[in-house]
Amino acid sequence: QVTTGMTKRDGYGGLSWTRDGKLISSDGRANGGLWLFDAGGAAGRPLVVTNGLTNDPSACGDGAHVVFASDRNGAPHTWRADADGSNVRQITDSAGGETQSACSPDGRWVVYLQVTDRFILKRVAIDGRDPIELTHGPNDRDAAISPDGRWIAYRAAGNAGTSGERIIVMPSSGGAPSKTFDVPPDARFGNETSGSGLSWTADGAALPYIRTANGVDNLWIQPLSGAKLRALSMSLS
Repeated sequence: QVTTGMTKRDGYGGLSWTRDGKLISSDGRANGGLWLFDAGGAAGRPLVVTNGLTNDPSACGDGAHVVFASDRNGAPHTWRADADGSNVRQITDSAGGETQSACSPDGRWVVYLQVTDRFILKRVAIDGRDPIELTHGPNDRDAAISPDGRWIAYRAAGNAGTSGERIIVMPSSGGAPSKTFDVPPDARFGNETSGSGLSWTADGAALPYIRTANGVDNLWIQPLSGAKLRALSMSLS
């Protein structure tokens, strides 16, 4: 156990590893913020204090910043802070708000989900400059950046006439999809209110997610090579 004495929703809004092996957690309160914990279970400390709901913490790979989504000014927007929690600054400001922020491994840019009449994945520089639209789908979400920063994987609605979902991999600079994978109907992507539902393996060669069968969750991975989806863990009960 890493945290003690916190709220019953501790970590509900997302977790992120820092470069030096600590955990950043959203405390899940309407007037909460971000906490920093030692992975060994030592007492945590407040990292960023906000006056609103704070979700989707993402530590930048260069160790300089952390980004997150907060509704401290009304609608949820993407914010950044220095790694020690200082110099908090809003970096997005669309009318409908933004969520599901994720910082790049080099710390230079951020991917986020803009909320309008549809969901739009966008990318912006860490200082808020030069936002660009990455996707055009009606329900794109859960962007995850590859460990080398070259690729972005995200979830998209199924093809016309189907009810399934797809995982799409595209260049992080934007452009046409590189790979597309069908998602089985028993797949599950964790907490649907945060951006932690899709991720990469450490070597950047596969995409892990949960499949649920007979009430039991197991981890499966989809290799980017196109090899068959396979079980990473297999518990029967």
